[in-house]
Amino acid sequence: QGGAFKGNHMRRLLLAFAAVSVMIGATAGSVQASAANRWSIVRTPNAVSRSLHFGSLNGVSCVSSSTCVAVGSGVNDRANRIAIAASWNGTAWSAQHIPQVRGAAGAALAAVSCVATDDCTAVGFQLSGAALALPLVERWDGTAWHLEPSPAGRGGSLAGVSCASANSCVAVGSTSDASGTTVALAERWNGASWTIVPTPLVPNAPFTVLSAVSCSAASACTAVGSTTAPGFGTVAERWNGGAWSLEAMPTPGDGQEGFATGVSCTSASVCTATGDYINDSFNTVTLAEQWNGSAWAVQPSANPSGTFILQMTGVSCSTASACSAVGWTEAGAVVLRLTGSTWQLESTPPPSGPPFVTPTLNGVSCASGTACVSIGSFAGSFAETWNGSAWSLSSTPNMPGVLNSALVAVSCSSSTACVAVGNQETATGGQMSLAEAWNGSAWSMQRTPAISGALTAMLSGVACTSSSACVAVGWYDSVAGTQQPLAERWDGHTWSIESTPTPTGASQSSLSGISCPSATVCVAVGSYQTPTGHQLPLAERREGSGWTIQSTPMPASALNGQLASVACATPISCVAVGEYLNGAVSAGGGHAHQPMADLWNGIGWASESIDRPAGAPASYLDAVSCAGPASCTAVGWFTGAAQTRTAMAQSWNGTSWALQSSADVAGSVLTSVSCVTSSACTVVGATDNGATTAAVWNGSVWSMQPTPNRAATARQLQAVICSSSVSCTAVGSAVGTAGYQVTLAELYTG
Repeated sequence: QGGAFKGNHMRRLLLAFAAVSVMIGATAGSVQASAANRWSIVRTPNAVSRSLHFGSLNGVSCVSSSTCVAVGSGVNDRANRIAIAASWNGTAWSAQHIPQVRGAAGAALAAVSCVATDDCTAVGFQLSGAALALPLVERWDGTAWHLEPSPAGRGGSLAGVSCASANSCVAVGSTSDASGTTVALAERWNGASWTIVPTPLVPNAPFTVLSAVSCSAASACTAVGSTTAPGFGTVAERWNGGAWSLEAMPTPGDGQEGFATGVSCTSASVCTATGDYINDSFNTVTLAEQWNGSAWAVQPSANPSGTFILQMTGVSCSTASACSAVGWTEAGAVVLRLTGSTWQLESTPPPSGPPFVTPTLNGVSCASGTACVSIGSFAGSFAETWNGSAWSLSSTPNMPGVLNSALVAVSCSSSTACVAVGNQETATGGQMSLAEAWNGSAWSMQRTPAISGALTAMLSGVACTSSSACVAVGWYDSVAGTQQPLAERWDGHTWSIESTPTPTGASQSSLSGISCPSATVCVAVGSYQTPTGHQLPLAERREGSGWTIQSTPMPASALNGQLASVACATPISCVAVGEYLNGAVSAGGGHAHQPMADLWNGIGWASESIDRPAGAPASYLDAVSCAGPASCTAVGWFTGAAQTRTAMAQSWNGTSWALQSSADVAGSVLTSVSCVTSSACTVVGATDNGATTAAVWNGSVWSMQPTPNRAATARQLQAVICSSSVSCTAVGSAVGTAGYQVTLAELYTG
């Protein structure tokens, strides 16, 4: 019988570790902008799914009775395990956006430590694409969470963290050595970076993990865990500011196996550790031990009656004689309270939820003897608070799993009336159109109509002549699998679908850009695919309420071509730009992509000659803006001989196109441009390292403008519209909560 119980506990420890492992420059001629940063980020709404499934809060830290942060993990609507966080303001819990590791197969946070309301550190693990568990560290600055670089070493995970100050944190967990043995892992933060600190090996132990750590000072930390040497037992290690050392941790006299899972130190000479162990009667019971500065000693502790399973998960002490320890049994949550020298069971209210689901408490933090917060899971996260005399439930949010959303085009009829369009991902993985409106102070979502028989839909261009007159274009996929052009109209109250023609015989067709020079005239451009597989430019014109297809030419040598953007200074003067594949074989042996421009004179479209940068094997124009019939600027990018992407701008003077070499910015792409006069243009885009970029044209030279970029969140600006040289709105997307793409908006108020 004893062997069976030992086997069960070995499996428990191995499975616990396995769960952790499995979840697991402008060029010469440009002018630099002033240091003043006049671009600012504006919050935009994002569609969210109903809830985050199976959410669990695993660690909590409180700096006061009204300020706590809790972290954990959950499974989102795409069945991905993600890290989550929530904050407590003394009255209610609210979800916090927390960045996910791009490319990670899973992630979870296990513990958090806060030294101030604007300084918290959370640790856990991420699971790489190669199924390797790696340490994960995130830091809260009072406004947002940011990923922190953590040394990978041989992989592993972090289970506990404690910060003595903003410049001194210690995190512990487990990793593997060169022989594959599971050993303790410790990392230290010095205010600038994390480094791995060697820990002593437990003699003859093939398996050692550290579960928790507590630092009363930068040079006084204690970590506890479990080891197999030769049977399962508790382990303690102490950090003196220079090195770790093992400390003997006794097993209770009636103990067979022990597991230390939590520790709290109120000074260098007083620490309390809790956990559980198997006694001589083969029952799992609570474990409490205290360090007096020289040795550990077992403290008697109470136990729930009639239970078969017991796991204690954490402890927090406000003084040497005032502690709370939490855990769970198969019957529900367990709380022990140390008052003086006696541990007693505390009554806790059970959360309401589905039957046959057991509530568990995973962590606790006490800001004082009369203010503790405990967190856990019960078909989602839940929390309980201690006021000095009783525990009570507090509601926590089921953190929403954000769906992918992006804004790709924007148009403003005034400084207080803008419409942005794009797409968002549905819970089933499909795409639907997205529209948002700006009223001068905030963005709000607009309902777009469902398209009968459409599998997916996306809006890629929009033009507004007034706050009650906008037209957006894009495409949708029909049930038959063909891509069709899409146009929608806003009348100030609702969006409605307009009928758009498809070129005869086209297997695929889409609209990507639109310009409305008047309330009754709009021109949209894009491309379509012929039955033979050739891609050709597409232009459609709207007069009144009907759309008609216009014939659009390509350069004589073109094999394929497409139009990406159009700008109309008047109803009889439009410029459309894009790119085409040259039929001539280039020096490199392939067909080169070259910029393309078409002009509309009120009667028909004509192809205009436009040069690409010298030596560029490929170049593209993505956007165009015209301040007048003889003053247009087109932007995009080209690749050099080294395949580096470089921003490109070209200008039209009514007669010919010319490259603006001073706009070249290596490692970036320009996606949109807005010109209010011939000498006042603003461009936006993104760099290859995932940051937004912007520049302004003063009639003779381009100047870079700094844009806000917080952390590494793959930001990109897709569209810009300016009402004056000192007032612009840009929209795009960023990788945000749970690693999903979310909408982004920025304002320029130069």
